[in-house]
Amino acid sequence: MPTALREVAPIDEAIAHLASDPRLEPDAASKIAEMLRSMYDVLAKAPAQRQVVACHLRAASMLRPGVPERLNSLLGEMHSKLAARVSAGEL
Repeated sequence: MPTALREVAPIDEAIAHLASDPRLEPDAASKIAEMLRSMYDVLAKAPAQRQVVACHLRAASMLRPGVPERLNSLLGEMHSKLAARVSAGEL
């Protein structure tokens, strides 16, 4: 019988490592886990808020000043217009 694979969130994996650390008392691991979860909840971005376009320019240091910024702006504008067309049902 095959077993179902369950994806573990990175924060849960980190907390599991804390709980299994023999150098930490259970209460100490719990306090650290609570602090980590609180920080994670505040700082982690929802999937919709993550950067949509990422581009690594290997020759960025060779480009004229301002070109990477203009390219970033252009790609962001393209994404916004495409997302608007998808929302409107045009794509």
